[in-house]
Amino acid sequence: NKGLNHSLLHAMKINIELSIEPDEVPLATEILNTLRLITTHVGQSVPPVLKDPKQLLKGLVAKLPLEADNSKVISNIVGVLDSYNDHNAAVTDFVEAFENEAYDPRHIAANQAMAPYFSILHNKLPEHYNKDVQRRIIAKVLGHLNSKRPVDAIRMEFILQAEAFACLVTMDCVHTDGAVQTMERLLSKPDSRAAAITMLGKTLDLCPEKVAGAKPQYLTKLWNSLDRVTEPHFQYDLTFILGCKQKIMGQPPLAPNPLAAAAAA
Repeated sequence: NKGLNHSLLHAMKINIELSIEPDEVPLATEILNTLRLITTHVGQSVPPVLKDPKQLLKGLVAKLPLEADNSKVISNIVGVLDSYNDHNAAVTDFVEAFENEAYDPRHIAANQAMAPYFSILHNKLPEHYNKDVQRRIIAKVLGHLNSKRPVDAIRMEFILQAEAFACLVTMDCVHTDGAVQTMERLLSKPDSRAAAITMLGKTLDLCPEKVAGAKPQYLTKLWNSLDRVTEPHFQYDLTFILGCKQKIMGQPPLAPNPLAAAAAA
């Protein structure tokens, strides 16, 4: 009975999951598009999906620093994001995968720079993903760095996020004036000073020209707050930061700080 068979076909719900490796994303994307056409044609109500897309995203994020031209990796990431049936879920899973990989403590021992990971935020994702991913990553970075800590806090707890902040400033994801005001505010409070000093050091290391381009009134407040930092824990940082300040202000370099020299030894 043709009518009965047609009704049964519309009543069927078939769950289709594809299990693939990160390098197989382009082929999987083609398969998913074909399956969607087929399932739409027969009235399928459960769209085909990739199996464990979050793990796929983590594997792809791990490849970002491995290739000078990561456009293929980014294309594959977009392919996985497009496989989701829900935009919010796609962005949430990507941000989680990104953070799990980018902030892995192994990068500290390996001296792995954060820039290759954060380059994906520099208008390399389609706009409808990029704006939401940027917003969430910036909010999480700032939230982590705003946490209350003692002045002698262990730097490993936030050094990667501090470098991430500097990368965001470098790429204009965080406006320079806003970045300088944020660092000044955190610097003025003892319970956020360790993070602020680290953020400032990383930002001056990666993009001193950005800091130099901030409005003079914001820079003045930043340097004034810096002058009030006296904790011995920060002497090494202060020597580097004040050296950068002298270059920005066009002043002769300061004499070496004996405390910093002792810390370096």
